[in-house]
Amino acid sequence: MGIIELFTTLFVLSSGVVILAEYITKFTKVSGTLAQVQSWAVSIIIGIFCSWLNFGVFHGTTTMGGVLYGVLIGLISNGIFDITLVKKVLAMIYARSNDVKDELLKS
Repeated sequence: MGIIELFTTLFVLSSGVVILAEYITKFTKVSGTLAQVQSWAVSIIIGIFCSWLNFGVFHGTTTMGGVLYGVLIGLISNGIFDITLVKKVLAMIYARSNDVKDELLKS
């Protein structure tokens, strides 16, 4: 497996951002919100760099697409997309589908 195949999933990229950001934090000695901002910057830089080189999921994207992928990777790596958020979204979808079913049954 080559290094380019590692860039095919956002999961692997977000894991790489966590590792790289923690490594950089050893030298910068930041914590809290500044550490999250640093992690976001790392993920956006990786997104821009990979879109420039057309790696993996970034193949055919523009620089703005790389920035958007970087923001998405930053969301995943900073824990904003966690299981509680996913459960809330699924519950809203389930509640909405039940409302639609009830409306269809009434008509």
